[in-house]
Amino acid sequence: DDYPNDYHDDYPNDYPDEYRDDYPDHHRDDYSRDARYDADQDRAATDYNTEYYHGEAKEDDQDETQLQTGEQFMLGPHLLVQIITGIAVTQTNIYLPAAANEGSAVWYDLHTAKRHTSVAGERVVSIPVHQDYVPAFLRGGAVLPKRERPRRSSRATHTDPFTLVVAPDAAGSASGKLFLDMYDGFDTEASITMRFTFESGVLRSIIASRGGTKMPSAATSQVERIRLLGQPHQRNVTVRRSSGEVIVGVQALHDIETATLTVRQPKVRVADEWSIELGPTHM
Repeated sequence: DDYPNDYHDDYPNDYPDEYRDDYPDHHRDDYSRDARYDADQDRAATDYNTEYYHGEAKEDDQDETQLQTGEQFMLGPHLLVQIITGIAVTQTNIYLPAAANEGSAVWYDLHTAKRHTSVAGERVVSIPVHQDYVPAFLRGGAVLPKRERPRRSSRATHTDPFTLVVAPDAAGSASGKLFLDMYDGFDTEASITMRFTFESGVLRSIIASRGGTKMPSAATSQVERIRLLGQPHQRNVTVRRSSGEVIVGVQALHDIETATLTVRQPKVRVADEWSIELGPTHM
């Protein structure tokens, strides 16, 4: 071999100067053209990313009357996430879909709790990009169970308390499910599915199904807080067990800026049946 093994024949410009003159000129020209092509492609990709993914309409979009974003996706049936790939992007557009082309839909910013109503012809919202998180929206009509305590391992979260985020739709209703098992994927005899419904100002926890006779350890997890979005006024709450017993000492805190009502420490477990009733509004 005339050239050191450390260098590949496809990249003549990587050779030291003493070998470069031995390489045919037309190969060097080909490589230069490839390098220019790659640079052009990089610039085109950057332009496309900046213009398309953050709000510029392009041909053959799904909704030709609306600006589109190219990097948003659904995470499950209720969460919409938009990743940010452009450098130094400060603003991005989010397309908030509806079940019907001419229908409307309610969405909530998962980070700020701001409510957005998506209607035909006005389904795109422009939001600032935050350096600490990606834009995410919760569909109106969903109840989202979350664990919000940071841990060093997933195993440490198995019995952590839950937060339930209730996002009412335009009719004021919401529902969601939570499946709990032993977290090992093998023990089918220890699982439970809970269903949460919010209608007419009452949030209910109901056992939807059981897998076997044993209960998973996560069933002992407490409900740490319940966050009800889209609540413009302060309201009292009444927490009841399935037996009808009223749990005393439970209070709700209202945040007028985010229109959020937070029920702290309702003293119920996530896998028990219970209900929380909202009282009259306080003006």
